[in-house]
Order: sequence, then C-alpha cells, then structure tokens
Amino acid sequence: MFDAVVFDYGRVISLDPAGEAGEEMARLAGVPAEIFEKARMAYRDDYDRGSMRGRDYYQKVMREAGVPVTDTRDFDDLADRITRIDIHSWAAINSETEELMREIGGTGCKLGILSNMPHDFLELERDVFRVFDLCDPCIFSCKHNLLKPEREIYQVLIDALGCAPDKIVFFDDVPANIEGARGLGITAYLWENAKTARGILKTLGILP
Repeated sequence: MFDAVVFDYGRVISLDPAGEAGEEMARLAGVPAEIFEKARMAYRDDYDRGSMRGRDYYQKVMREAGVPVTDTRDFDDLADRITRIDIHSWAAINSETEELMREIGGTGCKLGILSNMPHDFLELERDVFRVFDLCDPCIFSCKHNLLKPEREIYQVLIDALGCAPDKIVFFDDVPANIEGARGLGITAYLWENAKTARGILKTLGILP
C-alpha cells in the first residue's frame, strides 16, 4: 500500500540538544539565554532557507540581542564559534531511529529525509552522512530555498520519490509540518519516538 517512508531530521533522526547548546551560545555572547533564543528565532527561517550562512546569521542574532561590536574580527570569530556549537548540537544521532530506518530499508520500501536544514550543517557535520546515505532522496530546505510547512517543498519530495502522495508515510515532530504534508495527501504522523513509529509502520503493513 505504501512506497516510501520519509523522516524529518531534527529531534527525529537526531537527538534533542535539550537547551544546553543554547545556554552555551548565550554565555559566549554575554546575554541572557532567553534574549539570545528570541533573537535566534527572529532569523532562523532565513538561515534554514539557505538565504544566509552561519556567520551572517549569528552576527544578526547578536546585534538583535544587543551584543556590542567592539572589534570586527573578534565579532566574526565569535559568530563562527557560536555557529559551530549550534551545528554540532544537532549531530548526535538517535540510534533507535537509525535502527528503524535500516529495518525499513530492508523491506524494499524507499527511504527519504525531508528537513529544514542550513548549509552549514551539511558542510560541517559530514560524519552524519552515514545516516543520509541510507536515504534517497534527501530533501534539505537550504538546497531549494524552501521551508516546511510550505507546500512547494512537499511537492519537491513527491517529485523526487516519483510516487503518489498517498503512497508516502512521513514522520515529523512539528504539528504544522504534519498538517502541511497532509495538505498534499501525504500520510503524515507526529513523531513521538521510534517505538511508536515502528508500531504505526507495522499497522500500515510496511514492517512485518
């Protein structure tokens, strides 16, 4: 009944950074964590869309958060350090999800990734590619200048898979992204954990 299973990356394939990275970035910037996080979210869509790189993004974030610019080179270096902390915080893979993905791959069902992701992650965390190598296609927002839950990025996924939307199962941890996928006819489920997803896939007949 289904031809493909697609996973989001952050907090689905990857482990949740749980706020520790955000606190470290704010400490380096010298501002309260809640102010830094608010500034990060103000420009995050542009970063994930691929419209800017990490240095430019975190310079904007720090200016928004009120971090003074006393030396341009130091400001550049600080933005680069914070970028690396951010990117690395998403590099830990959930082993249970990876095991589930390998099980799906063994069934002959297509396996894909659809993720909002900046260019810097793809360039700095190449060790994560062993998980990406399980999947074809891998649709990343920065490569298409599109973001979930925009309708167009789901169409990119559908076209890349080459199957009807109702033949695709998609897992994501963000409700808006689930609704966006369902709007195009994709069978989408809000991610809880690998155990729950495995049960869903068994019910759908994808896993034995």
